[in-house]
Amino acid sequence: MTLSGIYEPSPSTSDSDSLFSPSASSLSSSISSTPRPLEDEPALSAAARQQLLERLLAQMDPAAVKQVEDAAAAVRQQQFDHPPTVRCLERARVSTEHGEAFLYRYVSSADPGKEHLAWVYRGAPLAHSLATRLAGESEDQHKVRGYYPGTLLDPATSQQHSPHARDGIDTTDGGTALVRIHSECFTGDIMGSTRCDCGEQLKEAKRIISQRGGVILYLRQEGRGIGLGEKMKAYNLQDLGVDTVVANQLLGHASDARTFGLATAILEDLGLSEIRLLTNNPDKISSVEGSKRVVRVTERVAMIPLAWQNKPEGIYSKELDRYLHTKRTRMGHLLD
Repeated sequence: MTLSGIYEPSPSTSDSDSLFSPSASSLSSSISSTPRPLEDEPALSAAARQQLLERLLAQMDPAAVKQVEDAAAAVRQQQFDHPPTVRCLERARVSTEHGEAFLYRYVSSADPGKEHLAWVYRGAPLAHSLATRLAGESEDQHKVRGYYPGTLLDPATSQQHSPHARDGIDTTDGGTALVRIHSECFTGDIMGSTRCDCGEQLKEAKRIISQRGGVILYLRQEGRGIGLGEKMKAYNLQDLGVDTVVANQLLGHASDARTFGLATAILEDLGLSEIRLLTNNPDKISSVEGSKRVVRVTERVAMIPLAWQNKPEGIYSKELDRYLHTKRTRMGHLLD
């Protein structure tokens, strides 16, 4: 028995129809052609960089930009009204630097080719969708996938074993679980990039939630939904002088193509109907609650950049300052 066929990956789709998305034939041609040596070419001058930027901006079509933004808004509205179906495939205990956590792997009807993660500190709820056996699965195989009460570990064998491995989440104040909805960011989360605050936010979320009790959702929405390759192009455009919003639009994408109906579905699957949300993005609150409000946000917990709090572990970067300014002035994030 295998786990294939639960949600089959979507057929590959072509990249956005823009100047920056070569067709398969042109890509193949460029790979087979003789490379163009750059070693002897001088670096672009300030004037050349400015001319390149002006040529790119001149090709932006406001009507096309609006069409893309409207399409992204329509997808968000669809998930606002009808969250996707999710299924938890596995659940397992993980010992971490912040203590014990339980990790959950999810697939979704919205993007079958991706897997999304949730991990819970100070608890181990049995995801509702994990309760259903797969076709041909035995009771023992079901347990191995993670459907069991408590823990499989003998508490006597581990000093890290937590007493919180039960159905539910133990919060330190006895109140509502704290939740962080984090969209994947390879450059920030893994490389420690100072061009964004994603890595710092994830690190702080782990520290805070591990102490108070709650859930971190890790959604595979790299680059605000455009993917790593397109985000790397956006970084190059930002180096020319545009902000993160215009960079995405130049590439033929919405300024923010993420959706959060998936978060709603996962939280509901974990049995959470009320949460405190660790975020600076007010759109996340309304998006997670959705039109049916099956999950209700009782409180927004701010994530003020550590550097703004004069903490030595904060990121002190002019690039990050520009990025945060854009998030506050162009995207409505609450950073005060």
